[in-house]
Amino acid sequence: MRWCVCGLWVLLFTGSDLFAQPMSDLGFADHLYHQHDYYRAVTEYQRLLSGGVSPSLRDSIHYRLGWAYYQGQFWKQSAYHFEQIEQDSLATPALQRAAGLMVADVYLRADQPKLGLRALRQCEENHPHWAYLMGWAYLQLRKWREAQCWFEQAGQQAHSEDVRLRCDALSSLSLHGETLPQKSPEVAGFLSAVVPGLGLIYAGKRQKGLLALLLNGVCAYYTVDALRGERYGEAGAIVVLLWRRYYEGTLRNSIQAAHQFNREQYQSFYEHAAAYRITLPEDF
Repeated sequence: MRWCVCGLWVLLFTGSDLFAQPMSDLGFADHLYHQHDYYRAVTEYQRLLSGGVSPSLRDSIHYRLGWAYYQGQFWKQSAYHFEQIEQDSLATPALQRAAGLMVADVYLRADQPKLGLRALRQCEENHPHWAYLMGWAYLQLRKWREAQCWFEQAGQQAHSEDVRLRCDALSSLSLHGETLPQKSPEVAGFLSAVVPGLGLIYAGKRQKGLLALLLNGVCAYYTVDALRGERYGEAGAIVVLLWRRYYEGTLRNSIQAAHQFNREQYQSFYEHAAAYRITLPEDF
């Protein structure tokens, strides 16, 4: 009787988890994956691989590992496992096609569009998501017209209304890349070379530009004043120790400010585009 009561208490406190426990090691790893516990899922998948499995199961585990790392945004590790399937001559064609597209998607998400484009050129062009990924590759390469064409084609090939709408939005957005406001680092440097601080103002750093203009102006004033008073040593010290430092620093900062302005514009653009991104299906 005592053992029955204890067993009843165990069932009450453990609930359905006792019955939901996976019956196999692979099933347990899959269970962790579907519970979004990707770190533990990776550990279980790796343990299965190290124990030695059949070629078909090995490729399946590599595919699962690729997706587990993908979900955790470990792009390098994810690409490695998908590439293992591509290189395995015993893998099924369907699995190789899925892995090939995932390699391209991983590189694009890792902001390596050239590698992503190279991976796509090794994939079958008739896959429904191939044109979509081509659009992303050219979008990240800032080839706006090509990106627009590929997204338009992907929208025409889409099998669902949601995907079609996303591709249409990305197609329209691609053309806006041509009109993004940009600042020329060369112009910023030239302006600050002529009037120190003007390049910073041009690059959008108004307060820093005015401060640089003031500091360089003060140095110039005292240098000229020392020269007029024939205090050449003092004038030389001001130029070498102060003015040269502020002047050269203003030049560098102006060029860097222009680059930063451009990066921020692109970052804002890609963050907006990411709202329409599609996650490829896990099944194949």
